[in-house]
Amino acid sequence: MTADETLAEPDGAQPRARVGATVMRRRGGEIDAPTVASILVKRLGIPKLDALEACTRGGGILADNVDPAAAEGLAADLKALGEDCIVVPAGEIVTLSGRRAVHAAHLTHTEAAFVDADGHATEAPWSQGVALVAGAVGVMETELEEHPVSVWRERINLVGLPVPRSEAWEVTKTETEELVDVVFTAPLRWYRINARQFDFSILGQQEQPGSDANIHTLARWLVYAMPHVRTNFDNEQLLKTGQLPLETYPEHHFRNVLSWLTNLALHDQPEKA
Repeated sequence: MTADETLAEPDGAQPRARVGATVMRRRGGEIDAPTVASILVKRLGIPKLDALEACTRGGGILADNVDPAAAEGLAADLKALGEDCIVVPAGEIVTLSGRRAVHAAHLTHTEAAFVDADGHATEAPWSQGVALVAGAVGVMETELEEHPVSVWRERINLVGLPVPRSEAWEVTKTETEELVDVVFTAPLRWYRINARQFDFSILGQQEQPGSDANIHTLARWLVYAMPHVRTNFDNEQLLKTGQLPLETYPEHHFRNVLSWLTNLALHDQPEKA
């Protein structure tokens, strides 16, 4: 399980102390799920379905807070398959929280000021940016829908009280949104830019009619300002072509990718390689 997708503890049980180790891939993309799952089962003693889920839930955190010796064995097996990975003390893994929705921004050569719906701005120096993830994400939204009252209900109204002409029902839908999430550190800040809710006038003459094109341009600006940032796409291709093919994610997988890249940026340093 990942640091952001921990299994629920039994009722009344205390959260497990984070004294184990965490195994992270160094690269994204396809993984040989059946083979890696078999290794997870052997090294961690977990059910095969849980092992397969660990390979397909998004991101590259394959095992979190497990026995350190098992983590080292798992890493060795994966490296033998050509799957580069690192082992990090579980207590050092950062958990994402406090996401802020961004509706506008002001950019300078040294920092961004991200503005929320209330007009409150927070500054984030480019040097502190660590991870940026873009994608088409299925986001669940609950809204009230008005429905006319059934004619039959009016006819069988035995109480005699007035019957409302309509009723409001809560309906949960999954809407696909184009999102860019970016994380800065010192302190940890997590911002979300929704293409349909952002003021792209910041782009000036580069602003286009469609929000999809604008989110690509904004992502390009952010990568240009933070060439060191970890992303889930090809930075060089985006900078050269301005094109950003967006992968589609369930929302929790999108968050898992961001969590993985954030921790990879923090822990995959040359002295720790």
